[in-house]
Amino acid sequence: MREPVRSGARRNSPLTTRPTYESEAVRGGVTKLTVTHDVTGAPKLAALLAGQSDSAGAGGR
Repeated sequence: MREPVRSGARRNSPLTTRPTYESEAVRGGVTKLTVTHDVTGAPKLAALLAGQSDSAGAGGR
């Protein structure tokens, strides 16, 4: 597992997020990759990813 990635614009922010990766071999030489990003410690990022800022033009759509 990798170290937590700092979130937010401030470098000294205590908020962290934690991506985790799981890979699984499946048929035909294909690998299934599952990425989970725990944003519990970053509520603003969690809201953005949940689409709560879409009405303001955020979210990259």
